[in-house]
Order: sequence, then C-alpha cells, then structure tokens
Amino acid sequence: MSLSRPKIAVLDQFERRADEWNCAEFDRAMKASLGDRYVNREAATYAIADAHEVGRWPRTVERYVRANHRASGTVAGAFLPFAHQFGIEGEAEG
Repeated sequence: MSLSRPKIAVLDQFERRADEWNCAEFDRAMKASLGDRYVNREAATYAIADAHEVGRWPRTVERYVRANHRASGTVAGAFLPFAHQFGIEGEAEG
C-alpha cells in the first residue's frame, strides 16, 4: 500500500466535496497532484483501494467505486474484495 502525500491530499479534497463528482474528475485531480509520477488511471484506482484498506475516506471510496461501476458496467479488479459492501456484485473488468 502506497499513499503518498499527493494522493492523501486528493483523497482529503474529495472526501470534503458535497457535489456529484465522477471518476474522471478524481482521475484528473490525481494526475494534477502526481504530475510526472501519474502513469495512467490505475494510479487513482489503487489509491482508492489503498484508502479502503486504511479505512479512511469512506465517502470517496464508495462514490468512486459506484461511479466506476456505473461507467464501465464492471468492477475493477482492485475493488473486487470490497465492492459487495456497496451492493455491487459483478465480474471483474478485463
């Protein structure tokens, strides 16, 4: 698990938000925060999975997992161990 300060800052920012944000917004914020260290959207996916493991940012984790499922119709592999907690059942993407 690797939650760097930039990832924590984005998670904190989105945990405070009350609007209807989506995965793309979170991904863009993660990209802006990580700069050259951002390789692809998996950085955001794994930040969410790590946040769930730590037990912080529950609203952000749930919103991202639900929005990701709505957008793709699948469950990201990193979310399979806990997506059922949000009433999401499904097959892994791929």
